[in-house]
Amino acid sequence: MGLEEFIIIFENAHGVFYSGQNVSGKLVVRCNAPKNIRGIYIKIKGEASVHWSETHNKKTRHYISNETYFAIKSVALEEGIEQTLTPGEHIFPFSYDLPDDLPSSFEGDFGRIRYTVRAVIDRPWKFDHETIAAFTVISPLDLNQVSRATEPIRQRGSKTFCCLCCTSGNLEVVISLPTRVAVPGDTLWPTLEVENNSRVSITSISVKLRKVLQHFQNINKIHRKTIIYSQISARGFQSRW
Repeated sequence: MGLEEFIIIFENAHGVFYSGQNVSGKLVVRCNAPKNIRGIYIKIKGEASVHWSETHNKKTRHYISNETYFAIKSVALEEGIEQTLTPGEHIFPFSYDLPDDLPSSFEGDFGRIRYTVRAVIDRPWKFDHETIAAFTVISPLDLNQVSRATEPIRQRGSKTFCCLCCTSGNLEVVISLPTRVAVPGDTLWPTLEVENNSRVSITSISVKLRKVLQHFQNINKIHRKTIIYSQISARGFQSRW
C-alpha cells in the first residue's frame, strides 16, 4: 500500500538519442495514501565496464576496469527533510544535454557501454524505493572522415600442400570487396578467385564474416566472433568464382 506507480518515461518514446542531444523525460510517482519520505532525486549516468578472467597454471586472474563518461544528480524533491508525499500523481521532469563525444551504447560478452536514468525515493528508517531505465546513445560516424573508405579491398593468400618430402603445388586464393566500409543494412558481395595448382582436391570453400572486439584493462583482450557463415561448394583442380 502507498506507492502505486514509480516509473521513468522518456520524451522520446523509443529511448534512443544521439550524442549531443538532450535527454528529457519525467518521473511519475503515484500514491494511494500519504507516504513519509526524505526526498526524491534523479541520477543520469553514462559508463563503460569490462571484465574477463584468464587461467594460467591453475591460477585465475580477473581483469576489471570501469570508466564514467558523466554522472549528474538532480534533486526532484528536497532531500534531507522528512516530509509527506500526498496521495495522487506527482510528476518530476528531468533534462540533460549529452556530451558530443560519447561512444555508442554497447552490450558484449566481456564489456558494455550503458546509459541510465535512476530515480530514488529516500525513506527515513526504511529501504529506499528505486527505479531505473536505460536509454540508447548512438554516435554517428561520418564515413567522409574515414580514410580510403570507398576504396576496394583485395587480399591474396596461398597454401602449399606437402606429402612426406614432396610438395604438390600451391593453392592460390584472392578475396575482393568493392569497398572498405559497410553500415548496417548494406549488402556485401565478396568475390573469390581460386586457382588450385596442387594435386589436392578442393571440395568446399567457406566464407566467414567476423566481429572483432578489443577490450582494455592494462592489456588487451581481443574477442573474435563469427556472425555470418556461408559455404560455397567447389569441384575440380582449377576453379574461378
